[in-house]
This record gives sequence, C-alpha cells and structure tokens, in this order.
Amino acid sequence: MNGSFATTEIIATGKRSRASEVDNAIRCATDSLLALQHGDGHWAFELEADATIPAEYILLEHYLGRVDPELEQRIARYIRAAQGDHGGWPL
Repeated sequence: MNGSFATTEIIATGKRSRASEVDNAIRCATDSLLALQHGDGHWAFELEADATIPAEYILLEHYLGRVDPELEQRIARYIRAAQGDHGGWPL
C-alpha cells in the first residue's frame, strides 16, 4: 500500500485524494479479511457451487477417461434439480 509504485505515481500526478481513497479501501478490506482469519492462519468460507462446477467435472472425467457412472448420475440429478423455471442454470 504505502510506497507502492501505483500509489507513488498517482501522488506524483496530483491525484492524491483518489490514492488515499484506494489505499483506505485496501486497508479496510485487508482488516476485514484478517479479522476472519483463524488462529492457525487459515480462513474458512462456505463454498457455494452452482451448476457450472459439477457440469465441468463431468466433462473433465470424460476427457480423462475416468467416468464413474454412479457418481455421474448423482451429479446429473443435482444439475437437473438446479435448473430454473426459465430453463437455464445459475452461474
């Protein structure tokens, strides 16, 4: 943040107020993330997978020649259940 090339360049061109806003936003975001960090250094966030990841997994398994028909059927049921009334899927 302080002393970075981008901030130095912005200050040199007279855009100091914008640089301060950016630095402040970065500082606030950093503080927020650090507050969520566990004592041993890791973070834990819920991963919400939409239909894209499971669909890509099926394609990958076919590409690699590692098709598990039972798993593929379970994933296919999940993908069909995620389909919206409009006919599409959440991305």
